[in-house]
Amino acid sequence: MAPLTGAHGDDLSRAVATLRAGGLVVTDARYVVDGTVTVRPPAVPKPGGPLKGAKQPAALKLPGYALTTGIPSDRTIISPAALARSGLIAHQWGFVIATSTPDTATEDRFRAEVSALSPGLHVRVERGPATSDDPVLIILTVAAGLITLGAVGIATGLTAADSRPDLSILAAVGASPMVRRRLSLSQSGTIAGVGSLLGMTVGLMAGAVILTAINQTYLRSWPSGDPYPIVVPWPVLGALAVVPLAGMLGAGLLTRSRLPIERRLD
Repeated sequence: MAPLTGAHGDDLSRAVATLRAGGLVVTDARYVVDGTVTVRPPAVPKPGGPLKGAKQPAALKLPGYALTTGIPSDRTIISPAALARSGLIAHQWGFVIATSTPDTATEDRFRAEVSALSPGLHVRVERGPATSDDPVLIILTVAAGLITLGAVGIATGLTAADSRPDLSILAAVGASPMVRRRLSLSQSGTIAGVGSLLGMTVGLMAGAVILTAINQTYLRSWPSGDPYPIVVPWPVLGALAVVPLAGMLGAGLLTRSRLPIERRLD
């Protein structure tokens, strides 16, 4: 049961108990009503007669349970007792073997042994969720970081130009040369921090809204499709969170610490 569905914990225990009670296990909770699943056995034709017009057996109500863990695909597991009551015949289709992930040599040797038993036998190894090597996300993250740094640099430069008279006043009253560097550091940090926070918040909200709208379309279908999970991309957010720190560091290193002194003519 566990290798076939991926269910675990209390969910797996309840599914096994349902099968032992002569019921069936489904992956869509809408099939289960008051702990039972309605099964309509196939029509039984008369001996030598056509299938059309055959007598339709009465529907059966069997104990049912809907899995909440494991694979979300539409699949039904019927116990032997429920199979017999439904008038269905079991047919051996294959085997499910739970093992650790084999290496290439072990898998090739196993395939050769199975093929030697019968040419019609095939082996399929499930290695779990596939990891994507697509560099598009990394490229987009780097591009977003560079654009943010450029915007921070421009905004910080404009702010420094506007605050030049204020810096002159600070120099006149005896402020330390490090004041300008600290002021530029705080300005770039505020601009980059607020901009990055707003950008990430809007992006996450937009992604959640789009995925929720797509998942709503699956709820109207029968059987329902696999919904898209809403997952926060923490590695990407962590990489983007470094951008304000890089902007502050660049502003602090590239800003002249000497305060300007301007002569005013009255």
